[in-house]
Amino acid sequence: MELAYDTGQRQADILSLTWTQYDGTAFMVQQSKTAAKVVASVSPEMRARLATVKRTGVQVVIAEATGQPYKRMYFSHEFTRLRKLAGLPDDLQFRDLRRTAATELGQAGATDDQIRAQTGHKSRNVVSVYVVPERAMSEGGQEKRRAWRKRGENDESKS
Repeated sequence: MELAYDTGQRQADILSLTWTQYDGTAFMVQQSKTAAKVVASVSPEMRARLATVKRTGVQVVIAEATGQPYKRMYFSHEFTRLRKLAGLPDDLQFRDLRRTAATELGQAGATDDQIRAQTGHKSRNVVSVYVVPERAMSEGGQEKRRAWRKRGENDESKS
C-alpha cells in the first residue's frame, strides 16, 4: 500500500512489479490497463524502505504469510483488513491511494505533465479527475504569479 501511495500506480501494476523493473530510484512500469510506459519515481523515503526489503523472489510485493506473490482476491481481503485495523473509512478503496498521490503532487505544485509522467495518465483531462483543486493550489498559483510579475518588474528596471 505504501508503494502504491508513493508511486501513484494501480493495484494490478503494484502487484506485478518485479525487482528488475527497479533501478534504485524508479520503477519502469508498463501499465496493465493502458499499456502506457511509465517511469514511476519513488521518494527518498521509499528508496530507503526498499533497500531494507529482503528479496526472496522476483516480485517486489509478496504475501508475508506465504512468501509468494499476492493473488488479487487475497490482496483485496488484506487491504480491507489493514484498512479496518488502521481505523480508516469503510469507503476507502485501494484506488484512492492513486488519487491521493496525484492530488498531493498537484498540491505540491507539480504540473499536469509531471503528474501524468508519474501516474501514466494519458491526458490532462483525466488528471483533472484525480487532482482536486483546493486552497493551497490557488495560493501557490498566486505566489508563482507574484514571483513572475516581480521578475518582469526587475527586467523593466534594467532597461
